[in-house]
Amino acid sequence: MRPFHASRRQVLHLVLATSASVAGVRYAHASDDYPSRPVRMIVPYPAGGGVDVQARVVAERLKQALGQPVVVENISGAGGRIGLDQVLRSAPDGYNLLWGGLTSHVLNPAFATDVKYDSVADFTSVGMAIENPIVLVASLKLGVSNFAEFVALLKANPDKYAYGSAGVGTSTHIGVEMLLQTLGLKALHVPYKGSAPVMNDLYVGSIQFAVDSVGATTARIQARELIGLLVLNTTRSGAIPDVPCLVDAGVPGVDNAKLVSWQGLFGPAKLPQPIVARLNKALEEALADPVVVSKLKAMGLPVMLGYTPEKSAALLREDLARWKEFARTSGIRID
Repeated sequence: MRPFHASRRQVLHLVLATSASVAGVRYAHASDDYPSRPVRMIVPYPAGGGVDVQARVVAERLKQALGQPVVVENISGAGGRIGLDQVLRSAPDGYNLLWGGLTSHVLNPAFATDVKYDSVADFTSVGMAIENPIVLVASLKLGVSNFAEFVALLKANPDKYAYGSAGVGTSTHIGVEMLLQTLGLKALHVPYKGSAPVMNDLYVGSIQFAVDSVGATTARIQARELIGLLVLNTTRSGAIPDVPCLVDAGVPGVDNAKLVSWQGLFGPAKLPQPIVARLNKALEEALADPVVVSKLKAMGLPVMLGYTPEKSAALLREDLARWKEFARTSGIRID
């Protein structure tokens, strides 16, 4: 028998395969008593913002469901990508989780030219948590009182009026462009660094309209500081029931004009199934808690109960395909 002489490459492959096998066995055994120590939940945005507040409401109840502290850590920057990278590079043991959303997992990969991660392959979908409807709002100084008047005004004055967004490629930019294209309207885009200055300039009339989450705009709409024109969904929002939805307003091609943001729980790729199941069960328990529901409802945020890991992954894939197609047809790119 001829002696076997392994090349350096063959040895390296053997070592890597063995290491991966050992790691897989280790994580599989570790899942038996998961969690046995505090769990870190990374929010890829600054502390105090809407996404951070939502995450902390859920994390507090997750602590009870898991029997271990769930520590929220804000790692912001690069449109959320720095925080995502922390989770992507972490061990698949369930102790580093991500509070991800439509922007991080769909809009960034669809519109940004420098995104290096695959939001489907590089992460494990644990479950969806919160639906965040988007609403079209206008300045009182625009002089319209409903959506029909808004459409008529923009049709008669193409490119005369300006809308603000939290930045190129954000949901507040994409949502307006999608609606304008659906209706055949034209307006000027004024990108800002965040939503807060958009709302401030909208209030004083420096810009004429914008879209943002129901949670971020409800108080201003109720105080008559802004006019709520249209919820970009097929149903109305319970927080602002007087504002019509796409179906009520007769917007053509409602599936194309629909924009509903969401937040959910993710882990790194190859998270063991027993850990995924444990986390999903805890998340469902948290979202069914009347206290959690009440707190989120006060922010205009309905919970997304019944989203298994499989159903959550399917929603992610569906939204990603849809927005990649819109990126192609609209020509909108984030450089």
